[in-house]
Amino acid sequence: EFQPRVFVGGAYLGGEDNRELGFVDWLGAMFCPFWSADSSRSFNRLFSNWRYSYFLDSGVQGGAAGLGPLGSAAGDLTNVWLARAGFSAMPTEQVRVEVSGTYFEALEAFSRPWPTFWVLGTRISPLAGLSFLSEENDKNLGWELDANVTYLYSEDLSFELGYAHFFVDKGLEWGNFNNMNGLANNGGQDKKDPNYVYFETKICF
Repeated sequence: EFQPRVFVGGAYLGGEDNRELGFVDWLGAMFCPFWSADSSRSFNRLFSNWRYSYFLDSGVQGGAAGLGPLGSAAGDLTNVWLARAGFSAMPTEQVRVEVSGTYFEALEAFSRPWPTFWVLGTRISPLAGLSFLSEENDKNLGWELDANVTYLYSEDLSFELGYAHFFVDKGLEWGNFNNMNGLANNGGQDKKDPNYVYFETKICF
């Protein structure tokens, strides 16, 4: 039986970014020993093993997707909202096919030092010390397209081949604080869209 299924979903992982300083705040930080900055509070997913993206939500510290091109520990994506839609079907009793697309957008955009330039893949901010001079980054992180085929060898053993592509938007070109529970910037170094191919085997005991 073909068993077609259409699904939609979304998530809202609250976050904020209070790193932006006005001129008065900058003066306070420079000359007042009692001045303190507002903290940034982003939603902590507390060791979540749910992966929303092969690129933004998994990386060098583990996760089902292995090494993510943009890096981070699995389950630490936050300060973001996302919307997902897809389609799955079973052409045969043992083969399942699934295709989905997900849109990602930061809730609070990072205010980077102004001006900032890219020079040979490196960010240069000549006036970074004047932190009240800032420019807000774009919130649009991009789109991810995922496709996979799963072969159900038995009730306990399956094999899966998958592919993912991320369409990078301006929010990732310059970066926002979405990783490590909102403490790490996920900015890339260029506009290139990453690809990810994987093969995995799953066995249940």
